[in-house]
Amino acid sequence: MKELSKSDIQQLFDFTQQHRVRHLDVQIELVDHLASAIEVKITQNPNLSFQEALDQTYAEFGIFGFGKLEQEKQDAVEKQILRNVRNYVQSFLTPPRIFLTLLAMLPVYQLLNQVPNPLLFTRMLFGGLFFAGIFVYYYWLIVKRKMMRTYLEVKTIISTVGHVLIFFHVALTFCLQEETMTRPLAVIIAVWTVLSIVATIGMFQYAYFSVKKIEERYVGMVNLSI
Repeated sequence: MKELSKSDIQQLFDFTQQHRVRHLDVQIELVDHLASAIEVKITQNPNLSFQEALDQTYAEFGIFGFGKLEQEKQDAVEKQILRNVRNYVQSFLTPPRIFLTLLAMLPVYQLLNQVPNPLLFTRMLFGGLFFAGIFVYYYWLIVKRKMMRTYLEVKTIISTVGHVLIFFHVALTFCLQEETMTRPLAVIIAVWTVLSIVATIGMFQYAYFSVKKIEERYVGMVNLSI
């Protein structure tokens, strides 16, 4: 089978960039696919030029071009992130962690029943959690901004982590519709507060190690210095 030269491979990278594929991880997957398909076509038909084989291969992607593949990769990463966060939270609901989680809920519950204005205190607590989460999220956006531009996987991980984090903390405010702090409401708030903290830790832990793996996987391919 005919193998493509380095200049051919570089031309494929240029081709993906010309068709608005900006992220390196998607470009690498596409170039690998394009190169394999072109090699097969040229082997089957030696009279076929590189450009003709490339045009035929690209036509097989349909009217949406490379956009569908990029969206599929992003969707796959999002599903993987949500599965990992869910598994992390569930791990705290099994022995022995479930006992530690329940113990962590008791101080929150007792505090809610002892403060002079529990409803105001709860709103301040949720507000603090929300803004702390937003601060950490935007810190990631700033620190990892170049990797987000370079890799779709990193962009998707950080974006999904941020959105799920915001959901967890905003959802807490739905517990604050009652005018008085009842015991059932205090239990709900204590449970939801601890679970939201656990989920937040899980999301950022997953994001941190995932980004580290991506850095190692593509080390040397692009300058990642901020």
